[in-house]
Amino acid sequence: MPICAVVLNNRESANDLELELQKASTPLSRCDLVPPSTSQAEMLIEVSNVTSKIKLMKIENVPFLNPKFARQNRQRLMALWLMPFGFLTGITFAQTSGLETFSNIGLGIWGQPLIGGLLGMASGLLGSYVATAGDDSGRSEDIQILRKRHEENNWLLILETPVGVELPWQALQTSKPIEIMRFNEL
Repeated sequence: MPICAVVLNNRESANDLELELQKASTPLSRCDLVPPSTSQAEMLIEVSNVTSKIKLMKIENVPFLNPKFARQNRQRLMALWLMPFGFLTGITFAQTSGLETFSNIGLGIWGQPLIGGLLGMASGLLGSYVATAGDDSGRSEDIQILRKRHEENNWLLILETPVGVELPWQALQTSKPIEIMRFNEL
């Protein structure tokens, strides 16, 4: 999903850009506006315009700008794949090796493979945590630039379009943004 982050000076520029996007009839999957972290902008979040398609959000609540959310999503996706494979591998290893590590517990014929499967599933869960702990997916520098712009009291507009839909770049340029950053995937 193509994502574009537009850095703007004020809220009026964001509203003007939204009108331009509506004129261009651009379908948007996401349109999040992150105000600067001043107390005045915090009050704007609470009384946001209901007719607008722009959602006012705090920077901590935007998953795209929060590396912790992205890491948790990658971990869940990896666990979804690694845990079942670990379970099947544990059962297979217990059956083919013939080891009777837990034979004194009295689990019967299916107890050994079941415990092997559960241990394999636990290792898949642990592997998903370890594999995602050091991965920043190469976007950390860009996200740090956006967070720095936010700290400089700029407004961030996060636009996401469906796959295959291009943003109208001329409309983005007419809003006179400070910076436009394009990301190809989440």
